[in-house]
Amino acid sequence: MPMKQGTNNVAAALSVIRKAAPGADKKFRDKPAEISGGMLPAGLRGIAKLSGFKLAVKDDGFYKGKGYVAFRGVVKKCTDGQGNDYRGSLFYHEIVFADGRGFGKKPGKKAVDKVDAAMNTMKLLGLDLSNSTYDDWPTLMEEAIDNVTHFHFRTWAMPVTKTEPSPRVNAEIVRVAEGYTDDEATEDVVDNTETEVVSEEEEESETQEEGEVEEGAEGTEESPDYEALAETADSKDKKRAKEAEEAASVIQEAAKERGVDFEAYGSWAEVVEAMNSESSEAEEQAEEAETEVEQEEPAPSKGDVVSYKPIDPKTKKLVKKAVECEVIKVYGPKKKADLKNLENGKTVYKDVSWDRLAL
Repeated sequence: MPMKQGTNNVAAALSVIRKAAPGADKKFRDKPAEISGGMLPAGLRGIAKLSGFKLAVKDDGFYKGKGYVAFRGVVKKCTDGQGNDYRGSLFYHEIVFADGRGFGKKPGKKAVDKVDAAMNTMKLLGLDLSNSTYDDWPTLMEEAIDNVTHFHFRTWAMPVTKTEPSPRVNAEIVRVAEGYTDDEATEDVVDNTETEVVSEEEEESETQEEGEVEEGAEGTEESPDYEALAETADSKDKKRAKEAEEAASVIQEAAKERGVDFEAYGSWAEVVEAMNSESSEAEEQAEEAETEVEQEEPAPSKGDVVSYKPIDPKTKKLVKKAVECEVIKVYGPKKKADLKNLENGKTVYKDVSWDRLAL
């Protein structure tokens, strides 16, 4: 089963969550599901199949000793603006039950609100929590996995700042994909420890530092609302002078990063408007920029036996010895292929570029 406990057992996690947010499961179970808003242009959106749920306690890192839930899925339908296909990649959304850090004067979310967010996600997956408690979560999620639940998801990148030079990527479940039928002709991929599904996109994302993952793991903090900050920064209320100064500082830093001369405008609202305009133009230019002609790679055929070096999930580095794989599907226009590991007969690697294969 995709349910994984290990040393982070469910009982320990439930004990920690009850202590952080006593009675919150009952408080929020009758609250209507809240569907998240629009997509960011730089993000991804698609459909994934629910493949795993984890309820555990953090072993180390910033949130050591804190309980958390993690929702996993296998992407079934997702293509970005450049035509890159992300099918077979892993979707991961984590919520840690701990008080969050605030932004400026804005307080962070409390642990009790994180329970609300977790339960809202379960409702978006179609679960009925009207008579449930914490103890019912694993069973309900296990049933949702067994019932082959598909869901719509989105991802978005946080803005680059001096303290966050590498934009972190957040992900969330938007709503259940009712009536969706998986039309892939290849055999379905099981998401568990024994049978790994690996894509090029996942390999790249898994090389980031563990600390980065934990900092952005909750997936609940979006980019700053610059319009609201501008309203605060332009305020003439003397009682809000300190708050206005902080808001202006945030906008000023963001404007520098986008190449906007904030001193050329008469108000912070005008600066934000210029920032938004600059972002739109940059995105349009990026979409028109990719015109390089790729070097031709030898095309594999279905049934070919090839050598391939995947990334070791533990070390996050390429394995030293290549493994023999069978080509089970070829994507000609994308110059990618799906492989099956012949040495263990189970692992499937999705969307592997031809240039990483040795025929």
